[in-house]
Amino acid sequence: DAVKHLLTRYGFEFPSLAQMSARAQIEAISGADLVVSALGAGSILTHFAPEHCINLVLAPPRLGTGFWGGLGGAIFLRQPYERIDCEAIESRDGRRDSTYGVDEVADYRVDLGMLQGAVELALKHLSDNQCRDPLRL
Repeated sequence: DAVKHLLTRYGFEFPSLAQMSARAQIEAISGADLVVSALGAGSILTHFAPEHCINLVLAPPRLGTGFWGGLGGAIFLRQPYERIDCEAIESRDGRRDSTYGVDEVADYRVDLGMLQGAVELALKHLSDNQCRDPLRL
C-alpha cells in the first residue's frame, strides 16, 4: 500500500493485468514512459514498451533475473533498466528456494526513499531527454 501511495503522487496507474486481454495489456504498455514493477509480475510486457521507457524493477535481494524477462527486453530494446533490491521478509507459509537459494515465496519490503529517488531521477531523465514536438530537434 505504501508503494502504491508513493507512486500515485507521481501519477502512476495500476492496471489489473489479470482482468485485461493480451491486446489491452500491450496497448496499455505501448505508451509507457516509466514502468515500476515487481520482478516476475508481468515485467516481460515491457518488450512492447517504447525504446525510451524506463524500467524500475523491485526485487528481493540475490534473486536472479535472467535474460528472458524484462531485463532481456530492456537490453535488446536499449531501454533504461534499474533494479531496486528490497529487504526480504520470511514467508509464514514455508520456503521455496530458487536456484540462487532465495525464498521465492517470501515477501519483501521496499525502501521508499530509494524508490522515490529512482522515480525522480527517471522522471528528470525523461524530461531532459524526450522531445514531444516533432518540429523541434
